[in-house]
Amino acid sequence: MAAVQEDLGIPINHYVELNFDTFANVVNALGGVKMYFPEPVYDAYSGLNVQTPGCLTLNGFQALQVVRARHLQYKAPG
Repeated sequence: MAAVQEDLGIPINHYVELNFDTFANVVNALGGVKMYFPEPVYDAYSGLNVQTPGCLTLNGFQALQVVRARHLQYKAPG
């Protein structure tokens, strides 16, 4: 918290800590989250596999794959 406050100058008075299941459930309760992918991406570790670029509505499981992605591979056209 201190790093965010110092680096960005944003005061943090409260925060929420979620486990993976709760994160996915919150995203689903919101009806998904929209995310723009300028090109196809893949991450073998998280299971993320976006084959079509553009704005996609992710469900809780897909959103969890995005936030857990650490080894993204971009798929160039062709």
